[in-house]
Amino acid sequence: MYVDKWDYRETVGRLENVLFRNEKCWLNRFSRSINWTNDELVSLDDYVKWLSSKNFASFKQELGFLLKFIGEFQIISPFDKRHLFRLQSSIVVRRKQEIPTTIMIQDVMAKLNVHEQIFLLVLCSCGRRSIDLVRLDTKHLKIVDNKFFVRLDRDKSNSNPVRFSFSWDLSINVDWRFYDKVFKKLLEIKSRPFKNVSVQRIRRKAKEVGFHLHGTRNRKALQLIKDGFELEKIKQIVGWCSDDSLERYSKLSAFDVCKFSSLDEAIKFINK
Repeated sequence: MYVDKWDYRETVGRLENVLFRNEKCWLNRFSRSINWTNDELVSLDDYVKWLSSKNFASFKQELGFLLKFIGEFQIISPFDKRHLFRLQSSIVVRRKQEIPTTIMIQDVMAKLNVHEQIFLLVLCSCGRRSIDLVRLDTKHLKIVDNKFFVRLDRDKSNSNPVRFSFSWDLSINVDWRFYDKVFKKLLEIKSRPFKNVSVQRIRRKAKEVGFHLHGTRNRKALQLIKDGFELEKIKQIVGWCSDDSLERYSKLSAFDVCKFSSLDEAIKFINK
């Protein structure tokens, strides 16, 4: 799988003013590592292997961004992109993501303001990415029988609009009547209810309690398994694209999860 210099330089020029600081840093590292010349072709396979050998703390994010980058601007074919995804799965060493128990969620909520608490509760209830909630727009949200239906415009990760729905996760022992009322009021007065929420602050508070914020997604998947949902339906709800996502993040199969008497018991076993 090869990419020529002209494709890369042209694309970088188009992105100069829209990249975040860390994304520019990753692209600069990309350029320096492959050291292109005018007539040279570069193997992305070799680049990925070089990147993994350097043991960068940001490796997973950096490689994920590279995949989005080359896919978004069609620098490589869809077939080669799938090959690169498989290559990523085979060589990335994933950091353990602690999954929150009910007590952990209650503990971190005590450290947050009401707006941040609602963000966390929605995150736990829908099982989506935090960036999806930040992008949530009330123009594309409907409420039917206390269930929320959401549509998001396409982004770098999705070629089509993202659709999902959720109801409150009643396994978390909070005053749901209060939070439901406040959330619906928030939707009335703000078109982007979570635009100004500091996800980094919530992430830090979650880390203090002992879990990774992205672990809320894994918690939702485990909960759906306990409720008897099929794997295909769980993938659709949570937004996973591969069949092995459950075992990759939870280290348990669906059959193993069902052996535990409660969701928290399964989570405690995984977090050991």
